[in-house]
Amino acid sequence: MAEDGNDQTLDLGSFVPESFKGEDGSYDTTKFRAQFDELSSFKSQEDERRAALPKEASAYAWALPEGHAFPEGFDVEAMKTKANELNFKFVGHNPLWKDIIAISGKTDTPRVEFFSFCDAMVARDLLDLSLEFAVFLPCRVAVVQDANKKIWLLTLDWDARWLDTSKNPNQMSAKLRDGAIKIREAIDKIMRAGASGDF
Repeated sequence: MAEDGNDQTLDLGSFVPESFKGEDGSYDTTKFRAQFDELSSFKSQEDERRAALPKEASAYAWALPEGHAFPEGFDVEAMKTKANELNFKFVGHNPLWKDIIAISGKTDTPRVEFFSFCDAMVARDLLDLSLEFAVFLPCRVAVVQDANKKIWLLTLDWDARWLDTSKNPNQMSAKLRDGAIKIREAIDKIMRAGASGDF
């Protein structure tokens, strides 16, 4: 009964899905409430995760000093040395711009190349948790030259916290989570070494 004296019956069918309706026509409000609370919790965690992400992509890009020549002035040894210090293995180099020049004949093609690094044991643990991690491996750092001939080091943000809200029953262990954080921090240090030239 409403405060104004009018008899108003709540129409559960207007907002409760049919999947919560029993054979007798009644609604399982307890089950509905439990799922609603679960979704609300998921949204809250997702909102928190998104709030922690950078507001713009440049947060994961580092520019080399002005006047830094490329590729002669870019010493990849700084990245390799830093990777070695962090127990990361240098596993590959792809000078893509050379293939572009060979195919197109355009020698003024902006330079772009990729350097790959990997912690094999953490990679194996991640793959054991979810094979989808293969698309992120190995970790890559791109060295690119923009239209203004400014040089940038770029990478994919290795933030594994999205798994905290994953429906995958095989949740990330504390050890593996630490390993994922280690990857993110290591790639950051490797890129900074490449940008500054500091060993």
